[in-house]
Amino acid sequence: MEPLLERLNKQEYDLLLANSHQRKVQKGVPLFEEGDRADKLFFILKGEVRVYKKLGENKDLTIFMRGLNDGFGEIGIFSGSRYSNTAETQSSCLLCEIDRDTIENIITENGGDGHPIYTLGGGVLGG
Repeated sequence: MEPLLERLNKQEYDLLLANSHQRKVQKGVPLFEEGDRADKLFFILKGEVRVYKKLGENKDLTIFMRGLNDGFGEIGIFSGSRYSNTAETQSSCLLCEIDRDTIENIITENGGDGHPIYTLGGGVLGG
């Protein structure tokens, strides 16, 4: 599947980055855990992130790996109030984080649920 940021045109890409907070994160850092409040959407400018489901003590299942120009956390942001999985950096990363309220404002101010940023969540859920 095409990385999330590559699905946007330059104007949409610039809008997201202008409204995000960049953060450097070292390898092995949990970004959120299953059941945490889904309050951020993440984009990867450098590095790799593993998203996985905990199945029990010392047992988990990798759902997907995400890398350059991809994103994660969109299912929680667009489809619920809690993250359904855990995300952890697999290398040193440069991430863009956008909070839920900012994403909702961008969508509302730029065309509603037909806006390409809104469809990022739908594209993942439908793909």
